[in-house]
Amino acid sequence: MITSIKSHAFFVGSIQHKIDTKTLDKASWIKVVENKSTYQFLCSYFHKSHVDAMIEAEGQIRPKFLNDVHHYKMDINAIIPLSIFDATKNELTVLNDYKLNIIGLHVYCMPLDITLFAVEIDDSGSDLNELIKAHMLIRDFPTRWEQFNEAFRNALVPIEHLCPDDNLTNLVTCGNKLKVFQILMVNQETYTDEHLYEIGTCSPLDCVGTNNNLAPSEDYYNNILKENMIAPFKTWKSLALMDTYTTLIKQPNNFEEEYWINYETTWIKSYYHFIYLRVMMQKTFLSSHNIKYRLNHSNANIIRSLTRMEQYYFYDNISYNFLPNMLNKQMENGMEINKEKSELFAQIKEWDNKNTNTLMVILSVFAIFSISYNIYCVVRDIMHKDSPVLLSIISAISLICIVLLIIRMIKRN
Repeated sequence: MITSIKSHAFFVGSIQHKIDTKTLDKASWIKVVENKSTYQFLCSYFHKSHVDAMIEAEGQIRPKFLNDVHHYKMDINAIIPLSIFDATKNELTVLNDYKLNIIGLHVYCMPLDITLFAVEIDDSGSDLNELIKAHMLIRDFPTRWEQFNEAFRNALVPIEHLCPDDNLTNLVTCGNKLKVFQILMVNQETYTDEHLYEIGTCSPLDCVGTNNNLAPSEDYYNNILKENMIAPFKTWKSLALMDTYTTLIKQPNNFEEEYWINYETTWIKSYYHFIYLRVMMQKTFLSSHNIKYRLNHSNANIIRSLTRMEQYYFYDNISYNFLPNMLNKQMENGMEINKEKSELFAQIKEWDNKNTNTLMVILSVFAIFSISYNIYCVVRDIMHKDSPVLLSIISAISLICIVLLIIRMIKRN
């Protein structure tokens, strides 16, 4: 049995409505406001514009657009067993070798009525096979809610109350599962690219290169590692995918564990909060607007919203150091942010073309009337008298031209 030495994870989702912070204040949520010294340190590591877009701090002066940025948390610290009952199969799955500690719950209020949330867990010392299975199940908890054991559901009730009418399906409006940010420390013998892939894709342990039904093809496996893995140092590797971001850390001799996995460390407090959540904000914004476009639900404020996102969230250089910028690009690549951007820009271009076409039709109508009147005046001057018949003919031709112009515009749109 292979166990994790340390493992920590955040299961992150988005809610497509603005949370009333007054209800959070009344429901035992704690508002997180960083002190001045922490804020100044963060601004020496990340660019101030980026820090202001992600947290609230004492003495902080930020643009009006970012006044909606808040972080609320609720400490849970519940060590509970995990089991799930599938009624369709009449099957109970009990994870006896999985050690679950639900650390706490988080709500991240963001601009443009976007709300992110997270369930933070620590499952150090768990069997890796059961850990993978548990993560696969937990990221589906909004759609499997009634299948989980009561202790698990009781711990997550405050998340349930975030949704209108406590409808948990609203927790996965952009996708069918939660995203996972996970960081694991293993011993040197367990440190393999195959295990990184298996943990990141929630595949059975040691399935790569076997005849397991979930084993990846060689080409697919190699392509995933080439496109989505980064390994700037010998001590750790990360795999950035659409639904998971996984960091696998090797524990050399005499290595300080808490340097890597502790709430105050760079990985959990900074890289998760200041990079992963930022990419989640981008993904939520882009996906929601692209979905509205495909459903033909236009948004008159899309250009204004996109301008704000470009100013505060859509840029690559977020830090003075190379590693945060590298991680940011890799996470964006995993969530296919640039592809989503291209789709959104394409629809904006289409809207611009429609608006331009409409304006051209209006101008063309005025032009037709003007030309028709000028033709009538010229003919009238030649004939030295008014001709109602001629006026009727010219008017009829003008109306026919206008109708044909409108029909053409409708067909183009």
